Amino acid sequence: MTTGQLLTDLWRFDSPAWLFAFAALGLYLFRFGVVSRRLLGAFLAAVVLFLVATVSPIAVLADGYLFSAHIAQHLLLLLLIPPLLIASLPVERVRAALERPHLRTLHDTFGRAPLSWVLGLGIMWLWHIPTLCSASVTSTPAYVLQCITLLAAGFAFYWPVMNPVRGERLSPPGAIVYLFTGCLACTLLGVLLTFAPVSACPVYAHPVDTLGILPLLHGGWGLTHAADQRIGGLMMWIPACLVYLVAILVIVKRWVGEPALGVAEGEGSHGVG
Repeated sequence: MTTGQLLTDLWRFDSPAWLFAFAALGLYLFRFGVVSRRLLGAFLAAVVLFLVATVSPIAVLADGYLFSAHIAQHLLLLLLIPPLLIASLPVERVRAALERPHLRTLHDTFGRAPLSWVLGLGIMWLWHIPTLCSASVTSTPAYVLQCITLLAAGFAFYWPVMNPVRGERLSPPGAIVYLFTGCLACTLLGVLLTFAPVSACPVYAHPVDTLGILPLLHGGWGLTHAADQRIGGLMMWIPACLVYLVAILVIVKRWVGEPALGVAEGEGSHGVG
C-alpha cells in the first residue's frame, strides 16, 4: 500500500459515527435553525473534525497502529471540537437555559473553575494511563466511553472561558491564567510521553497488521514504536499548547477593546469579549 492509497482507502464508511454526526446536525438545525452563518459554520466545522477524528485514516491508524494518530484523535476531541460547539450556541438560548433551576445548578457545579479545569485536564491524563490507553484501543465500549468523556471534558474546560453569555465567563486575567496552566499541564504530559522509557500505551508496541500497512509505516515512513511515541508526545506538548496560546491571544485582543464594547452593549466589565 502506498501513502496515497492509505489516505484515500482507509475511511470507515460503515462507522456509526456518520449516523451520530448527521443526527447531531439535524438536531442542531431543528433546535436552532440557521441563526447565523457564523454559528452554523462553527457547528459544521465541529462535525467535520469529529468525522476526521472517528472515520478518517487517523482513526484507522489510531486503532492499534500509531500512538501519534491516537494523540491526534485526542487533540481533536478534547481541544478543537468542544470550543467550536460552544461557539455555535446562540447566546439567547444559552441565557434562557441558564434561567432554568436544574440547568443553573448543573452549570454552577460543573461549568465553573476550578472544577472545569480539573475535569478537562484530568480526563486527558486519565486516558493516558497505560492500561486505560490500551483498553480504549482494544475494547469498543472503552473507545466509545473515551470519545464521549473527551468531548464532555473539553466542553467543560472551555465553558468558563467561552460561555456565550459574557457575564458568566471568567474575567480576562482569570481566563489567561486558566488557559496558561492548562498549557503547562499538557506540556508536562507531553514531556512524560516523549521521554517515557517504556511504552506509554502498550497496545501500540506490537500492532496486529490486519490491513497490511506496517511495511509502509515502519519502512516507508520510518515510524518505529519508539519514534511514534516520541512524535505523539511532542504533539501533546507543542500543538496542544499552541491551541491554548491562540485562545490567550484572542482573549488579550478582546480585553484591549472591552471597555468600549462593554459600554456600547451595557454588559458591564466582567466579560471576555
